[in-house]
Amino acid sequence: MQVLVTITSPDDSLLRKAEAALNSCTEVWPQLDQSTLFMHRGENVAVVGMRSPQSDAKAQVKVKAEIVTVLDGLAFVESRSVDAAALATEDLGSARSRLEGCYVAARANLTTGEIEVVTDPLGTRMVFVAQLGRSWLVANNAHVLMRILDSPRWDMDGVRLLMGFAGTAHGRSLIEGIRVIPSGHRWNWRPGMAAPHEESYFGARELTDVHPTGVSARDAGEVGERISAQIHAAANTGRPLRAPITGGRDSRVLAAIIAKARIECDFFTAASPGSAEERSATEVARVLGVPHR
Repeated sequence: MQVLVTITSPDDSLLRKAEAALNSCTEVWPQLDQSTLFMHRGENVAVVGMRSPQSDAKAQVKVKAEIVTVLDGLAFVESRSVDAAALATEDLGSARSRLEGCYVAARANLTTGEIEVVTDPLGTRMVFVAQLGRSWLVANNAHVLMRILDSPRWDMDGVRLLMGFAGTAHGRSLIEGIRVIPSGHRWNWRPGMAAPHEESYFGARELTDVHPTGVSARDAGEVGERISAQIHAAANTGRPLRAPITGGRDSRVLAAIIAKARIECDFFTAASPGSAEERSATEVARVLGVPHR
């Protein structure tokens, strides 16, 4: 586990506040280790973070030539897993980007003060932003922002949207003053900017504009090979793989690809005992010959 905060226009008082907020996170997540607290600071930007000692998150924050690159999640380029160091020269947040996966990627230039934050096309990793005075704070954890902002109030519009539509939408969170960067977005901060430049590089329109023309066995095989290559790349990171098996078609296909590739994986089903979903998942696991719980 890692908690990361990037701050524009940081002053000593705000940085002390950020450090205190990160240290207080150990009350909620005891696996975090206060001795891992780090800070990379320039005149107009700072990156502060903390991790658990057992995690490999240390490899996800790299500094080279005054460029801090951060990767939260798993990212791939042409079915090869990449770490934060590879992001220093990668084209992020555009139609030309080769980056795939479940991630939030960020670059901070300690010399110029410029920050780029990019969410993956489907928004599978969340990143939160808040403004405090003339400073902007970007974090992969809403709790730490709440601590820095001195526990702001609930955003009642966000709560109503969540209760009524199972989502907040429009970049809202449930906390007043804290926003969520939407999926498929690239946000950029430069010194002197009152607010970030927000740019969408992928959204629902790109999905709805696809017109299926039929899928051949060859097409399906190529898709399966690409998925298998990414699973192999994820397995090679050394992180344990976990995959759900439900009654749905997508999880069954994924389980079949993993089983065929003979990749070690923890298969599980989060369903009520004796339910149709549990019975279906148990049968799928039996047919595939994979361990399942």
